[in-house]
Amino acid sequence: FQPIKDLRTGRTSGVEAFVAVNPTDRLWFRTDYTYTEAHDAVTGLRLLRRPRNKVTFTAGWIPIDPLTLSATVLHVGEWIDGNRDFSIPRLVAPGFTVVNLAADYKVNEYAKVFARIDNLFDERYEDPTGFLRPRFAVYGGVRMTN
Repeated sequence: FQPIKDLRTGRTSGVEAFVAVNPTDRLWFRTDYTYTEAHDAVTGLRLLRRPRNKVTFTAGWIPIDPLTLSATVLHVGEWIDGNRDFSIPRLVAPGFTVVNLAADYKVNEYAKVFARIDNLFDERYEDPTGFLRPRFAVYGGVRMTN
């Protein structure tokens, strides 16, 4: 008896890097980059749903002691995907870029008020293909600790 070899194997390699800079104790920047090569070990085709390029840029600022503001730009490059029912097994999914904003205000040692805007410019994108991601959205609330 000889077991059947699983042909669904992949080979993935890449690089992840970041740079963080704090020009002052109230201002910071961070950039993250990921490059991924992901291929089927048998066919050599790119694996599904693995973008080659992903970049994030975040800036944060504390204008007054209890208030923290931040902005993030996320860019995901194109990737190979199938449509929702995989009747088209391989297609190029377009990349996307979204901008998110956030604010936290420390009321006291026990309470923090927060607000967040996701997808500021109302980017329409699917990730994965066939599943539309949330559009412009606003969130807020209070975090309590003891």
